[in-house]
Amino acid sequence: MQLTCRYNASPPVFEVLWKINGTVIARNTSLEINDSRITIPHYNKTQLQLNILNTTSKDAGNYTCCVANGVGYSSDTIVIVVEGVF
Repeated sequence: MQLTCRYNASPPVFEVLWKINGTVIARNTSLEINDSRITIPHYNKTQLQLNILNTTSKDAGNYTCCVANGVGYSSDTIVIVVEGVF
């Protein structure tokens, strides 16, 4: 599963976070958790991508991208539902 947070801000963004159910898992180019399945394949001044390999039902939840610059803070949340084959 790959999620992309796109943003366009002036002044430029200085911090981008990915949260799962309110817990920060990535900050700019750094992972905040120890999970080898999660990577940050792309980060620049307009987007941050989060990649989760071998997605399971434990990865379901509310994914929030939070963006901050010198003027303020903005966020957007998407609900991910992981369905399995039974």
